[in-house]
Amino acid sequence: MDFKLPQTVREHILSMIKPTEKEIIQIKSIASQLKDAILELNEEVQFPISFISPEGSTGKKQTQLRGASDIDLFIALKMVEYPELLNMKRKERRKFSRDLFERLIDSLVLPAISKISNVTNLMKAYAEHPYVKMSIDHVEVDIVGCFDIPKEILFEYGPITAVDRSPHHTNFVVANINEKLRDDIRLFKAFTKASYSYGDKAAIGRSGFTGYSIEVMTILWNGFENLIKNLSSLERTPLDYFNRTKKELLKIEGFRDHFLIIVDPTDPKRNAGASISRRSYYWVVERILQLTELLSKSSDPMEYEQFFIYRPIPVEGVKNSPNLFSIGFRGDPSVHYTIFRDKLHHYACKLAFFLQYEHTGEIKFPDVHFEIYFENHDFSVAFYTSEPNISETYLRRGPPLKNKIAVQKFKESNMNITERGRFVWAIKKRSHTSFDEAISWYVRQNPPDFFELTSINDSSSILQLRNKYILKNCILKILQDRPDLYCQGYQKRKGRR
Repeated sequence: MDFKLPQTVREHILSMIKPTEKEIIQIKSIASQLKDAILELNEEVQFPISFISPEGSTGKKQTQLRGASDIDLFIALKMVEYPELLNMKRKERRKFSRDLFERLIDSLVLPAISKISNVTNLMKAYAEHPYVKMSIDHVEVDIVGCFDIPKEILFEYGPITAVDRSPHHTNFVVANINEKLRDDIRLFKAFTKASYSYGDKAAIGRSGFTGYSIEVMTILWNGFENLIKNLSSLERTPLDYFNRTKKELLKIEGFRDHFLIIVDPTDPKRNAGASISRRSYYWVVERILQLTELLSKSSDPMEYEQFFIYRPIPVEGVKNSPNLFSIGFRGDPSVHYTIFRDKLHHYACKLAFFLQYEHTGEIKFPDVHFEIYFENHDFSVAFYTSEPNISETYLRRGPPLKNKIAVQKFKESNMNITERGRFVWAIKKRSHTSFDEAISWYVRQNPPDFFELTSINDSSSILQLRNKYILKNCILKILQDRPDLYCQGYQKRKGRR
């Protein structure tokens, strides 16, 4: 596929997505203010701090988009001060690091922040281990503890916590980009964001393209255009900085079950593309085809904005659709949203299984699909079926008629028997014949213990309407010629494929 973005289009889009000088200065000022306050107090409390640095796109990499200038400030503790960690089991490591970073927050970070006057929405939150989140002058800030692990130890032992790789990621990106590649990274970030498929808040799929995976792809494929050309082959051909074959990579524990493989250049045993969902990938590939079609028709920069400039998810055409049904939940803001997202995904898989199959295994509501969408800590799960109203009875197949003993036992344990073809059948009465009634019943009988139920099929909820729009106009489109593997693990456990 030949692809070349016209220079006029490139310049126009970059003029809209690159951060302003004011944003960059503000980010640097806030990060410096926090760093100075923490280091000053640490002269008293004496944590073995190796460095304090803003990581992520707004740090040294400077690959952020305009208006997305949040700060991830990392406090790295010297790994050499905790050598016992290398010999601990995983569970012991997690407890040790959780307790250590709890002390770091309580005795250093929070007291240091208390001296800064323009902090709002301050909260100690929890993911793998505790961290601090806040706002300063409308800029969202996370302060996260990690270990400063030397590269050779990281290669041999791996990280202690999930965020320990982040400084190494920063170093790799900074060492391998120039201004053109930096802008190329921004172009594809903007493309995936406008496609609702960027990051762990992606509306399409469980998780979209991460910033680091985009940076690695842009660097290894040498630019935006090459990324666009090669992305459709990524599901078949892994991208490996270490130049190993797919056969070699699939021998690595953990790689075998991954849909996409983008090997982390800082860790040959880690897949930086593991969290990218099939749905996000397929939808972005679909959007690339649409963009390529536009290239053959127009060079007007304004027409390309639809592919690079994020717009809120529309809500047209879904308000009263009988095939769509949604539920609203609210989660605890002190718990990281990805924890709730994953819990809700598992819950929705169970509910989808209940909707699609009778307890005897026969199909109930056909073509059941769902999608999850959230904003802040308000969550929605929307369901679709091709037939929202089904018959009051269904046929449960019994043994073949030639098996006389089995047929007799089947007739003794079931009423309303009929013989059709080579089998005996039982006519069973359904518990639910309406899609919306079945969902309402299940949610009220089996409410998730990790959420507050806020509403059911609320036609005034923008969140739920946006979720329905994504399900109807994006998810169903990419599933037309593909199996829905969204609950693959759950279906296998239940014996369904």
